Amino acid sequence: MSSQLKKNISWLALMKIASYLLPLVTLPYLTNILGLELFGVLAIGMAIQQIVFSLCDYGFSILGPKLVAENLADKKMLGQFVTAIALIKLGIFGIVYLGLYCLFSLLSIPEQHVELWLLMLWVSLLQVLIPIWFFLGIEKMANVTFVNVFERLLYTALIFLTIDSAADLQRIPLLMMASMSVALVFSYYLIKRAKVELLTADLTLIKGLLVQGWGYFYSRLTMMLFSKFNVIIVASFLGESAAGVFSLAERIYNAARSMMAPVTDALYPHMVKTKNWPLALKIIKYASLFAVSCVLVSFILSGWFFGLFGEGFAQAADIFNILMYAFAFSLISMLIGYPVLGVVGYAKQVNVSVLYGALLHGVVILTLWQQNLLSSDSLAMSLVLTELFIFSYRIFYINKSKVFLRSTRVVDEAKR
Repeated sequence: MSSQLKKNISWLALMKIASYLLPLVTLPYLTNILGLELFGVLAIGMAIQQIVFSLCDYGFSILGPKLVAENLADKKMLGQFVTAIALIKLGIFGIVYLGLYCLFSLLSIPEQHVELWLLMLWVSLLQVLIPIWFFLGIEKMANVTFVNVFERLLYTALIFLTIDSAADLQRIPLLMMASMSVALVFSYYLIKRAKVELLTADLTLIKGLLVQGWGYFYSRLTMMLFSKFNVIIVASFLGESAAGVFSLAERIYNAARSMMAPVTDALYPHMVKTKNWPLALKIIKYASLFAVSCVLVSFILSGWFFGLFGEGFAQAADIFNILMYAFAFSLISMLIGYPVLGVVGYAKQVNVSVLYGALLHGVVILTLWQQNLLSSDSLAMSLVLTELFIFSYRIFYINKSKVFLRSTRVVDEAKR
């Protein structure tokens, strides 16, 4: 493994720890302050925020690093990429915000809930405009990692300093916006420090990026059907309290998944440039052992852990234990997805695997609903089935590509 790849993985790991684990520090505090029902309302807002983030991202978190890695020497092109991608995201946000505003106006939702959820939309805009993809592409993550760690630390400190009671619920998205604004400003300052000037992007480039990003976009869009909408589904059919419990289990599950994101995020542009298949295979083997270990540890410690979040939240342990099976499958799926199949020409199959998985998840949910079997546990089991399908689909194309078989032969010949 190259020293640059190790550094990038380390910095990304630190950033993910700050992005996911620091908010987990505030979770027991918020669950006890807000209670089961109001935490469920906040959880719905956070789910909406992540859905809007995924829509506005348009797959550029995956496509962007690839474009930057392929055009490192062309500073002018990099500047146009930054501007064009930001404009596309702003345009999508405007459409989504207007649509959701009209939808909330038509539904019978308490006004204070609507105000909270609309504020969460602005959080998603600030989040999606932070150009992490750019720093992934140039493989320089140190400075932007410090910025993001500071942003998370600031948010965490503000939560403990300013949230004293359930009446402070509306203040939470404002704290998110304040901390993310700091990260956004400093991120663009770092781009300027990298000697990349923001240049006007012509319509041709914007159209080209929209066309290139479409496959990644619909992949992310369908992924939302089984990764972002679950809390909203639980809230719609089982109530806000059930949504709070499910959201807690899902947030811990997503935090666990995010621990491998630094590896996949750094590995993808690295594999685009090096095609180091023996390294990829070694990482996948270690990740498999890690996934199995996490499942075992979950069953031992989850009951105690979720008991820390207050009355009514202990039942999230059962949901989490089911989700950890999905974690094991998704971990390997992520590593063999874009970093391997995407590099050997099967990016379309990676995207399609998510599309088919989302459709399967939708069919299972409809079936459960029709049979009066929809519950938090059955929804979690549907996620496991979905991740197993995606894993199996990608394994099929790994075998078809014979990429690891070829790399093993090369290594064997080199040893001789």
